[in-house]
Amino acid sequence: MRTAALERTLEGHTNGVNSLALDPRGVGLRGERVMSASSDKTIKIWLLLTGECQSTLVGHNGSVYSLCATADGKSLVSASADSTLKVWNIKTGKCMRTLEGHDETVKSVDVSPDGRRIVSGSYDNTVKIWTLKTGRCERT
Repeated sequence: MRTAALERTLEGHTNGVNSLALDPRGVGLRGERVMSASSDKTIKIWLLLTGECQSTLVGHNGSVYSLCATADGKSLVSASADSTLKVWNIKTGKCMRTLEGHDETVKSVDVSPDGRRIVSGSYDNTVKIWTLKTGRCERT
């Protein structure tokens, strides 16, 4: 059995890394990116080819626990201990909207394959379904 060699270590977070998300458009391309969520309250976007940190997204007031990129690779959704979700523009690194409605830490997030809905899970014992475009909670 062959063991794969370590290609690169991405360093830069100042606390534990909780979640990773690959850019769905970048698989196999020279510009392939990975996003990392950390307890240092930041999200970093890395270029895998070089190991360079392309940008650091700042805006949460608590640990960032989960990430999910939209299938088109344009947006990233993050879930945090600050009880919010944030929708980010991956290209600009800007927060486009903050989703509020959970009462406790949001530990999990996913985006529907068509990119229209976000699903989040929280320590408040709820699962919420949101509309990505408006940020409105459709159902708890």
